[in-house]
Amino acid sequence: MLKIFTSLATRLLALNHTNWNPPDRNLSEVKYEYDYIVIGGGTAGLVLASLLAKANMNSRTLVIEGGPNAPLTTEIPFYLSGIQNSKYDWNYRTLPQNRSCQSFDYGACHIPLGKMIGGSTLLRSMVYNTGTKRDWNRWENLGNPNWNWKTVLPYFKNYVEKYPLEHL
Repeated sequence: MLKIFTSLATRLLALNHTNWNPPDRNLSEVKYEYDYIVIGGGTAGLVLASLLAKANMNSRTLVIEGGPNAPLTTEIPFYLSGIQNSKYDWNYRTLPQNRSCQSFDYGACHIPLGKMIGGSTLLRSMVYNTGTKRDWNRWENLGNPNWNWKTVLPYFKNYVEKYPLEHL
């Protein structure tokens, strides 16, 4: 618990530090030829770009992201204020709903989607979620072979063993 508190306090004190993240790139620095162009700097896009670059070390990979670098506040667990409904969020809304989202303006739910390097993963406040057994089994029943709880559970367990909480 002390580790988490110390880490959180350090992050909060660092909020005034202005040069923690590399600056957004100037378009004059962008090359005109690339072997691969990945659209979207979220988790999946960055993993794909990394794998493409590692597959051929002589290749040039460009990642295009619609938003800015992530703010330091994305490193604070459970911190949502100032990140969602901001320039770091695409700010999508549902159509007005009759039976849900009644506390939102016009009954339309907010759908937070990350608009920054790191994408929606950074918008989720560092909350780790695997989904439910029922959800995964439903994916398979909808025509996605091997996307069931029994198949994906070992991957979740491997992740938790590889990155235990005490490493935070």
